[in-house]
Amino acid sequence: MQITGEDFWVARQGSGPALVTLHGGPGGYDQFDALASMLEPWCDVIRYDQRGCGRTRAKPRYDLVSALQDLESLRAACQVSSWCVLGHSFGCDLALLYAVAFPQRVTGLILIANYNAFGDERAIYVARRDARLGEQLQRYRELGAQLANRWDPQQARELSRLQARIDLDPRSPAELMPVYEFPINFDANRILAAEAKAELAKPAMRSAVAELAVPALVLHGQGDARPGSAGLSWCRERACRQGVMLEGAGHWPWLEQPAVAAAALATWITQQRSGAP
Repeated sequence: MQITGEDFWVARQGSGPALVTLHGGPGGYDQFDALASMLEPWCDVIRYDQRGCGRTRAKPRYDLVSALQDLESLRAACQVSSWCVLGHSFGCDLALLYAVAFPQRVTGLILIANYNAFGDERAIYVARRDARLGEQLQRYRELGAQLANRWDPQQARELSRLQARIDLDPRSPAELMPVYEFPINFDANRILAAEAKAELAKPAMRSAVAELAVPALVLHGQGDARPGSAGLSWCRERACRQGVMLEGAGHWPWLEQPAVAAAALATWITQQRSGAP
């Protein structure tokens, strides 16, 4: 799809009120096939690969201003006046920043497996990551450095299997972890991750996020190496927010516990349509 004169990969399925999905990374790409299938009975699901990521060929301009404007331009190109915004991992950061910047365009937020969005819990994540990888930690670092210089599909598959030990609940089969099909954009990862962390740490932005009155659902896997306590605390600040901790799931709850995740999403969406709190 052409958005402001540049090519973005966009997919659309389902019917009902519009919902846009924001993938993580940053520098990753859309891996929401199964999640979109869960949502399409209730929503017009709009998916896209962010600038310079996956199948999108838009020219590099890796900063939050551009990322937010790309999202707003996508909304206009899809001819929807407002939409629910679903973020996964880094996508939660982008979703919150978009809701603050364009509140009139956001009907709801679905935040799955947030990381930096509600506070810096990196030290906890790093300790859990290192413990889960154990003796494979050095290999994990080597693969990341090698792939940043030259993308190799075999090494990408190996990295994805190590990533599974971090991302998935320890009881989940490693095969559930999506294999990297497209190169990771390490430049986008480095720049956008740092910018989002700095922006969300600003007192004014923290206040703006705390005061968001839009209906919100936060889903977090209990087995995720990334802590979810800050996001659940944010939910408790307003009645319009709901937080759900999913047992037996990690960073990819719709793949690890599809029935439970689908039920949580369906219940929340139904409540929003009926006007229930």
